[in-house]
Amino acid sequence: MPTFSFSVRTSQSAGRPWEITSAAGALENLGCGTRVFSEVTEVQRTYLWGNWSPSRLIVVTFAVVIAVGTCLLLLPWASVGEPLSVLEALFTATSATCVTGLVVVDTGTDLSTMGQLVVLALIQIGGLGLMTFSTLALVLLGKRLRLHDRMVVKMVVYREGASDLGAVVRAVIGMTLAFEALGTVVLACRWPTGSFSDALFAGLFHSVSAFCNAGFSLLSNNLESFRGDFVVNLTIMSLVVIGGLGFPVVLELTDYARPKAKRRRQMLSLHTKMVLTVTVLLIIVGSVAIYALESRHALANLSIPDRVTAAVFQAVTPRTAGFNTLPTGNLLSSTLFIMIMLMFIGGSPGSTAGGIKTTTFGMLVAYIYSRFRGGESVGAFRRTVPVVDLRRAVTIAGTALLVVFLGLLALLLTEGAVPPEEIPGHSPPVVQSQQPPHAALFLELMFETTSALSTVGLSTGVTSSLSVAGRLVIIVLMFVGRIGPLTMAVAIGQRQARASYSYPEEHVLVG
Repeated sequence: MPTFSFSVRTSQSAGRPWEITSAAGALENLGCGTRVFSEVTEVQRTYLWGNWSPSRLIVVTFAVVIAVGTCLLLLPWASVGEPLSVLEALFTATSATCVTGLVVVDTGTDLSTMGQLVVLALIQIGGLGLMTFSTLALVLLGKRLRLHDRMVVKMVVYREGASDLGAVVRAVIGMTLAFEALGTVVLACRWPTGSFSDALFAGLFHSVSAFCNAGFSLLSNNLESFRGDFVVNLTIMSLVVIGGLGFPVVLELTDYARPKAKRRRQMLSLHTKMVLTVTVLLIIVGSVAIYALESRHALANLSIPDRVTAAVFQAVTPRTAGFNTLPTGNLLSSTLFIMIMLMFIGGSPGSTAGGIKTTTFGMLVAYIYSRFRGGESVGAFRRTVPVVDLRRAVTIAGTALLVVFLGLLALLLTEGAVPPEEIPGHSPPVVQSQQPPHAALFLELMFETTSALSTVGLSTGVTSSLSVAGRLVIIVLMFVGRIGPLTMAVAIGQRQARASYSYPEEHVLVG
């Protein structure tokens, strides 16, 4: 029996993970190798999301969703009164899709019910990712995920080593809907409105916004009117923390809580331990710092329980929810700076939150601690962190810092020429120290820049008064912050140059 051979080659320059070239026609004509031919033609079919790399595909899908959302918000039925301008619709669609929460129009009064539904849909799609829903549709139709599709899903849900990604996607969707439904019921029961349908819609909107770490609210003062409601505060904080932990952590904790997992005494992964440790420490440190700084200022007129609740709430929401029960513009400069640091760190990988992520911060702290002790490797919880993960953490943190500096510089150029008291419709925050106007504006714009890049949504009140150029800068920061600075860099420069040689080493003085 004659034998035929075909080659398998990779094609990185075309953006394809692999490509097969074969003598399939010859096999079919000879009547042999029918099974091989069917498998080869199955491989050569068009992928679900095309032949683009996963990183570039993430950028394109988010851009398409933002474009569709902008067109929908421009329709007359999406707003109350005058239709939104193109910039207002683009800003709102970007903020919702990137689950940020910064607004230039009042979501509760300027948008109609249909417009609010568009924002709600954009928040849900942006929080989970359009590709997650596409994968779920494939799984429900009984389709098989190809290699390229599996690579894309892994980048979205961050579930390495999963044998059944379809089951992982179903678990992610099911877990999201379960937490959001529970939050909807609790918030609807506590919502101060006479209509049950309005209370149910408000509960659904705020539950989805909290779990997706968006920070959008139907109330003009956000959640300041619920400052003394412990149930609402606890519900929002729980949804924000669970959504910010990341799907891999929540799924692992769910598996660990099962009786079968308990009998086996399975150990939690290093990733889960680091996420939980850093998250708890940041919440505790942030709460204590905010309580100590604002106890005689923004928290002065509250009871002790309400002070503690408000301080914890303000420490949780910068990670990266965007809700507030205290007027952000009235907080002290020291409190705003602490919140900037919390916003910059953000949530955890594989979550709906932004920032450089808790694991990045944890690895950097572990590396500094190791170097102070004279160690060469980075360890945590009796495990050694691979060098490639440490390099990735340094790259992400460095890229985020660079973007913050560039974004802040751009806002200072577009907005810094006018003191805050001269900006129409803007009132500077009330602070105890005598700060020059430009110094106060610098802190506000730095807060705004970090909030946009980390997709938080907290603002001192300057968002609606930004110029056209300033709003465009915030739009770019929100988009880059959602898809990730590193993903953006990889998507733009897809090819990785690998030199076949290296130059001689030479030391450089540092420190």
